[in-house]
Amino acid sequence: MRVLEDLGENPVSGTGVEDFARYFEDRYRSLSQLVRRRAAMREAREIGNLDRGPQGSEVRLVALVREVHQTPKGLRVLLEDPSGSIMATNYDDPTLLESNLLNDEVVGIVGRLYRRNRQMQLREVVRPSLERMQPPPTRDSQPVNVAFISDIHLGSSTFLKEVWERFLGWINNGDGPGSELSQRLGYLVLTGDVVDGIDAYPDQEKELLVTDYKEQYRLLGQSLATLPPELQIIVMTGNHDAVRLMEPQPALSASLQANFPENVTFLSNPASFELDGIRVLAYHGKSMDDLVTHLPHVSYDDPLSGMREMLERRHLAPVFGDKTPMVPTERDRHVIRQVPHIFVTGHVHATGVARYKGVLLVNPGTWQSQTDFQKMMNFSPDPGKAVVVELDSLTPHLLDFNT
Repeated sequence: MRVLEDLGENPVSGTGVEDFARYFEDRYRSLSQLVRRRAAMREAREIGNLDRGPQGSEVRLVALVREVHQTPKGLRVLLEDPSGSIMATNYDDPTLLESNLLNDEVVGIVGRLYRRNRQMQLREVVRPSLERMQPPPTRDSQPVNVAFISDIHLGSSTFLKEVWERFLGWINNGDGPGSELSQRLGYLVLTGDVVDGIDAYPDQEKELLVTDYKEQYRLLGQSLATLPPELQIIVMTGNHDAVRLMEPQPALSASLQANFPENVTFLSNPASFELDGIRVLAYHGKSMDDLVTHLPHVSYDDPLSGMREMLERRHLAPVFGDKTPMVPTERDRHVIRQVPHIFVTGHVHATGVARYKGVLLVNPGTWQSQTDFQKMMNFSPDPGKAVVVELDSLTPHLLDFNT
């Protein structure tokens, strides 16, 4: 395993105006470079230079979306870049509403300039999207598999202990579905919410079997210690874990890491790493809450819909500070600078596996049955699943440990 991008357990973050400015400048700079690689955007100009063209001429620019308004007449979008801002409108093409522009994302814009009122007519939206995906590297070594799981929520009264122990038995003895896959298992990746934590939501203590978060991690470490020592385990953080709620989230503290065996590597949320040369982008997925709110076609039942939107926008949390608390780090850690071979998330407790433009998308679900909050929201989780991927061919297998 090789770590490519990780925040560590003691990240440096700021709270001043300069820190936020630096953060958004990095977001704009990083994503604008990706947008300008698109053929339609290679001659894009800055907003401050748009007045040099003739009245009604076609213009192309790359900008950050500052505000989006859907009015009875049509679409109004305030755009900005380091050189200035401009209002783009479209009142005659209803299909542009389907572009689903989000505040704070960086896009390419094609339109016509009207200098008289310093506006432009919006005609096309161009996103950074995905480049051509390079095939996975060939190798001469023996095939190795990785198992992805998420949202264990150990400590909760709805934690499925018996199902979890079946999964551990599958790793140790090959018991259960796909026994041949366990024989070549080299990696196990846990993408956050590994324990239920405390005070994650109002009155949570009423739904806890283990009310001490340190004891929750001790029990999880004890559980993982039963697995083969040669298995490389990666543990990430999520919104229920004992780190700051604001993203990007650091790795677990050294005092909590001490509860785990030596074959566990602790990473931040998000993180990027290689497994036998295969690039994996892992993100717990709290921003799904924003995407479900703002994009009508994204739902909790289908986590892949939100994951595709993240890849198209080349950003894991395009809406800043709505339902996903964010803190400005020295650079925007949610920008997808390099396209991964595997993109894995969690958080929504639903299972999904698919390919999108050459990227394998994985959301392995949860190990927790339906909570009272989920009942209130009329959401049924999909627990007890693991997604095992053969790294030599990127072939996924969805395994069910409920029976």
